[in-house]
Amino acid sequence: MSALKRPPTFFEALPPGHSFEELLDPERFTAVPSDWWVFVADVIDSTAAIRAGRYREVNFLGAAAIGAALNACGPAPKTCTFSQ
Repeated sequence: MSALKRPPTFFEALPPGHSFEELLDPERFTAVPSDWWVFVADVIDSTAAIRAGRYREVNFLGAAAIGAALNACGPAPKTCTFSQ
């Protein structure tokens, strides 16, 4: 008797990337599900800021970006979901 196999989740089906440049390759493009939104934020020069001991500021800006994304989703909790 064989176990039923479920289809892979979106993330499981993505081919692994080993560098940021590789992830930017148009040949690797994968469309996200039609009901998803993609939010991208960048704390400019965050690596240097962390090296300079400004981790709390970088962390605060990252949290502010998440807060902005959640605010943009609207008041209904089910309007926007985040998963790992």
